[in-house]
Amino acid sequence: MGIHLVPSHTVELREAKNTPSSPSERILNLFLIYIPSGMLVHLETKIELDYTNGEYISMLSGYYGKVEDVNVIISLRFQSNFRPYGPFGEDETRINGTFFRTPWNIGMINGFYGRSGRRFLNAIGAHFAPVYHKLPLKAIGPFGDDSRHQWDDGKHTGIRQINLRIGCVLDSIKFIYGDNENVAEGSYHGGDGGIPRDRWFRGPAAVAMSNFVPKRLAVFI
Repeated sequence: MGIHLVPSHTVELREAKNTPSSPSERILNLFLIYIPSGMLVHLETKIELDYTNGEYISMLSGYYGKVEDVNVIISLRFQSNFRPYGPFGEDETRINGTFFRTPWNIGMINGFYGRSGRRFLNAIGAHFAPVYHKLPLKAIGPFGDDSRHQWDDGKHTGIRQINLRIGCVLDSIKFIYGDNENVAEGSYHGGDGGIPRDRWFRGPAAVAMSNFVPKRLAVFI
């Protein structure tokens, strides 16, 4: 699948110097949850957005590289209009893969799509819309592999929570979206491997973050 852009906007791809050398060093799963007028993403790592004060995701970036002859998402970062979240996945100082990034300041992300197999999150892209506007603007991505199962959570009013299951790469991801007064929960995209860890970010700043624990990692936005 190609990268869809509107005139005057580009997606910059850069080469990184390092990539994980084994499946255990890649991102396996990602879970996202969208909510109207806000953003929620639920993962085995959790990021909670202060959507009541207008926080939204404005940019997605990360790295992808080869694992067992197919591209998988190795590391992910989310940038909101308030602060950055991540990276989630492999240590970016060790990655020898391909860097990807959506354009900066072109609107708010109101949906995600991509590709996944039974074990890993293979590609991810985002739907964009003008800030505080209900109509989607465009889709960018997905970045990563183009041979696995294609998924698309569609376009929503906002994102409330993101759930990630992470090993040394992304095993799976799930999103929870908001649609006006309703909450729309997406499916898990990827596999069930990875090491369970929990990280919580609440309010304008991160007030608590757990150590590495043998649990699922969830990200709430």
